Amino acid sequence: MRATAAPILFCVSTSPGEGKSTVSLHLALQAAKSGVRTLLIDGDLRRGQLAERLGLEPEAEGLAELLREPGRPWRNVLRRLEPSGLEILPRGRPIEKTVDQLNSWLTGNNLAEMRATYGLVVIDASPLAPIADSMRFLRVVDRVLFITRLKTTPLRIAERVVKMIRSQQPAGFELIINHSFERRHYGNYYETYQYR
Repeated sequence: MRATAAPILFCVSTSPGEGKSTVSLHLALQAAKSGVRTLLIDGDLRRGQLAERLGLEPEAEGLAELLREPGRPWRNVLRRLEPSGLEILPRGRPIEKTVDQLNSWLTGNNLAEMRATYGLVVIDASPLAPIADSMRFLRVVDRVLFITRLKTTPLRIAERVVKMIRSQQPAGFELIINHSFERRHYGNYYETYQYR
């Protein structure tokens, strides 16, 4: 067990295709490679694709199964990436109605146990504009990374989402402007991105 609690970073975007999952994966991989014990959670319970991008079974057991089976140990469904040592909690089988189950899981001991076990926890969430699931996470994380691609996301929509985030998480907020620029390769997934 760690002496201090690990921070939880929450990566979210306005809509699909803004590079949120690529940023989440990049941050988690770099932390793991630098020696920080890191957990990456696929929190997009409807369309999350981190498992496929990393060469795992598309519907490998994960967060969705933990919501369906309250009390099931989260450690039982983790996957480990070698040689980085990054540990992953996949999405699991897609689940539609998540609000009640997610609230219960987030308010239990799960995140406290993860904080005590890891040096960093990164959550890749569903986009905020079309789906409200991600709002549930905002109350329990330490810092929000809001990833947006201004060439494809109208400014008024991005501003509305920022206000939503600030209303729930006023302290820890960072904005990443993501542009299509150069090609990178992580695991088995190619994505085009540049971020500051």
